[in-house]
Amino acid sequence: MEEPGRRVRVALDALSGDHAPQAMVEGALAALAEEPALDVLLVGPAARLDAELASRGGLGWLRAGRLRLVEAPRRVEEGEAPVRLIQRDPELSVAVTARLVRDGEADAGVSVGHTGATLAAATLILGLLPGIERPVAGLAFPFAPHTFVVDLGPNVDVTAKHLLDFARMGVVYAQAFLGVAEPEVALLSNGQERGKGNRQTRAAYELLERSGLRFRGYVEGQDVVRGAADVIVVDGFTGNILIKFLEGLAGYLGSRLREGLAEAGVSATGELGRLLDLLEELSDVTRVEAVPMILGVDGVFLPGHGRSRAEDVRRLIAAAAQAVRSDFLPRLREALASGEATRR
Repeated sequence: MEEPGRRVRVALDALSGDHAPQAMVEGALAALAEEPALDVLLVGPAARLDAELASRGGLGWLRAGRLRLVEAPRRVEEGEAPVRLIQRDPELSVAVTARLVRDGEADAGVSVGHTGATLAAATLILGLLPGIERPVAGLAFPFAPHTFVVDLGPNVDVTAKHLLDFARMGVVYAQAFLGVAEPEVALLSNGQERGKGNRQTRAAYELLERSGLRFRGYVEGQDVVRGAADVIVVDGFTGNILIKFLEGLAGYLGSRLREGLAEAGVSATGELGRLLDLLEELSDVTRVEAVPMILGVDGVFLPGHGRSRAEDVRRLIAAAAQAVRSDFLPRLREALASGEATRR
């Protein structure tokens, strides 16, 4: 159960994202104003962050002790391999953010910068949970009413064991963030019959059947948008293609619908307006109001899109606090150790 009044410290990579540090500072201040049991550690060049806070009337949070500046002189730039970046420069803001979580100075970390570097920092600095070989990224989509799809990119080549791990982690996510007591799990394939799929999905099917999870079997591509299961498991190669196709299709349909309405002189109100809003959300998954998280690392670490604005940052900080208060990490450890989903 979540502990609403539990004090949480969130480390925020203030140099991450396209709109840093302004959006990071504004998002942090909004989160502090909204949540009295929250402290924020802003990671970046202290002098620059101090000036940003002064220009936004945020110095009072420093004096009150609910905001702390942690020096990190450099941000991740494009070009170098993420793992080499983190290994070469320990003073990168995302690396400092991860160390604060590892060392217990923060309960959770947030970075909206370079996705590969964020994943590398979380993996190399926080380490992986026992029994986990790969960290994974997933997202909950607004399908009936929510469907958590995992993996969406990092793990292109996987084994059946990896897919089983993804399922277990996805189940704990659905319990903690979607409020589903006993999530149903499905495996994405090219047909629903038991013998379908490639070698890895057929092997994963066998493992999932014996896992103790509520495994319903295979689902096909069209079943994803029907909300056929609470957690849908897929390798990162296929998952990334799936999500980009969904974005492209939603964008195309939204554009055509707007053009048709404009030609007919019809306003997008009521159900039409809600449909357009949904298509707009799905055309760019960064707009999906769900909690992104790197699953499988030994710490609570949330990634965000580089285009994140202040409101997105505020939402990520609140989600990080929710993850800590709901004991997400201990529940995930328990699920992995026991070999089955945690039941609460």
